[in-house]
Amino acid sequence: MKKSILLISFIVLSAFQIHAQCVPNTGNTTPGITPDSATGLSAGTVGVIYSQVLQIFVPATTPVEILPGVVVNVPVVSVELNSLTGLPPGLTYACNPANCLFPGNSNGCADISGTPTVAGNYTLTAVITSIGTVFGQPTTQVDTLSYYVIDVTGSVSSIYESTGLGFFMNQNSPNPCAGLPTFVT
Repeated sequence: MKKSILLISFIVLSAFQIHAQCVPNTGNTTPGITPDSATGLSAGTVGVIYSQVLQIFVPATTPVEILPGVVVNVPVVSVELNSLTGLPPGLTYACNPANCLFPGNSNGCADISGTPTVAGNYTLTAVITSIGTVFGQPTTQVDTLSYYVIDVTGSVSSIYESTGLGFFMNQNSPNPCAGLPTFVT
């Protein structure tokens, strides 16, 4: 019996873990991250579950200017999200693939999710390592991106507090009982 309960618990927890991952949009062929920096990330609210999926497409090659006026197509080996800092308290991120390493000519995603606990404007900082092959030699470039912002507003209360003012009990009108004889026993 204990083994059955343990097995069921494992299956349920695994299902939640699988559900928590984002799903890459394999139809995306536009290099880069969606939503882009101009569109930005969704706003959040303290105490309300937040989820923002970033779709990533890493091209097979990318143009690189190696000398002024000399542009070559560099094969992309991989792009790796090393870290994503500056998240609002209560939020974390997870990638698909789980190691946040996206090979050239592939789709991936990152899910920023959780429940924000503190209001404010949070500028995210992503450290990304790109590896390409220039004239047969692997070349590494590390970039720091700080153009995504998550705006978290204060908590939303769905409870209306009444001051008691403006509530009155009046005689219903018309009163169907008005004018009836009163019986006293």
